[in-house]
Amino acid sequence: MNRHLSRIADHLPFTWVDGPGNRIVFFFQGCNFDCTACHNPQTIPLESVHAREWSVDDLLHRVRESMPYITGITVSGGEATVQHEFLVELFTRIHNDEEFAHLTTFIDSNGFVTREIWDALAPVTDGIMLDLKA
Repeated sequence: MNRHLSRIADHLPFTWVDGPGNRIVFFFQGCNFDCTACHNPQTIPLESVHAREWSVDDLLHRVRESMPYITGITVSGGEATVQHEFLVELFTRIHNDEEFAHLTTFIDSNGFVTREIWDALAPVTDGIMLDLKA
């Protein structure tokens, strides 16, 4: 059962540049930074006419379509941890469902969230790609 909806700017059904192996990547809408050299500046505002609200089931449907070709899922953005409750639900479903359990879960993040959020994400996250800002 879906408890949360998330604002998703876009997704790539197959990529090999957003983490190890072949992956599906979801670009979350909204970022807690406003970097002038942002790779995805359209994803900075939390609200956008181009973003759609997706449920966990919506994302898992997209994952199923890509499953013959992928080894994992990456969430990016924007900043996916801005919507951390949704990430916990998504990654928990992936790890607890036999259909998806072989997939790894990665977060591409700026790292600017509280310790409590990292503590909530850690048990269901296989890796973090941290983008250090200088």
